[in-house]
Amino acid sequence: QGTGADMVKCAMARLYRELLKRGLEDVKLVATVHDELVLEAPEELAEQVAELLGAAMELTASRFLPDVPVEVEAAACETWAEK
Repeated sequence: QGTGADMVKCAMARLYRELLKRGLEDVKLVATVHDELVLEAPEELAEQVAELLGAAMELTASRFLPDVPVEVEAAACETWAEK
């Protein structure tokens, strides 16, 4: 559990830097639930942000667990219930 929590925190930091670098200040982190990050983004950016989130989480996981394949599911939805 500790490693998972550390990975999520590092992924949040990586994602934040990437969003700022791309000028995506409209994207907001609204919740963390266990190993999930819930973001709010303008509809026209949703798919791009989902891809950035997935990439940030996969890269972070590969640094923590280099010998373990990690799959990340990132999706753009209208509500969290749709996930």
